[in-house]
Amino acid sequence: MGAVDRPQQPATGTRFSSIWRPAAAAAGLGAEVTFHDLRHYYASLLIQHGESVKVVQKRLGHKSAVETLDTYSHLVNRVVPLGRLMDRLNCRIRRA
Repeated sequence: MGAVDRPQQPATGTRFSSIWRPAAAAAGLGAEVTFHDLRHYYASLLIQHGESVKVVQKRLGHKSAVETLDTYSHLVNRVVPLGRLMDRLNCRIRRA
């Protein structure tokens, strides 16, 4: 039975590291960049681009939105005022 025929199993930490490290090296990332760093970067991009806390929660697999907010509230607080500014600008553009 080939790898394609086998049911997909979640990668364990050790197995995933054997995949992540060569991929990170091939991408030119230093050894200090971890998959967890990539996960945080992904979450910050979602928040920066206006995704809701519930969307971020589901994509990261957090059990609750509270867990997501506990981890990323410092980013949410920065993005919300920018979103309000963009809303104001869009209203002014529509009026012009």
